[in-house]
Amino acid sequence: MHARATSPIPIAPGDLIFSEYDLDRTVTAARLDRHGNIVLDLSHGEGQLGGGTLGYILSKGRNARSVQPAPAGGR
Repeated sequence: MHARATSPIPIAPGDLIFSEYDLDRTVTAARLDRHGNIVLDLSHGEGQLGGGTLGYILSKGRNARSVQPAPAGGR
């Protein structure tokens, strides 16, 4: 599946953030949760491209949790 992670904090022009991505990820499992939502487990791990959930914002000297929006047409 295709996944995109963006910063929930606005990034100023010329600033740098590490760990944002827009790439394909491997689905390792799919299931329904107790509310009937489809939950996809994605391949993850240290050093795996797109596997992180934190982005480092250089000018702020801190990490920010990356946000993965729901796919279009998804719940």
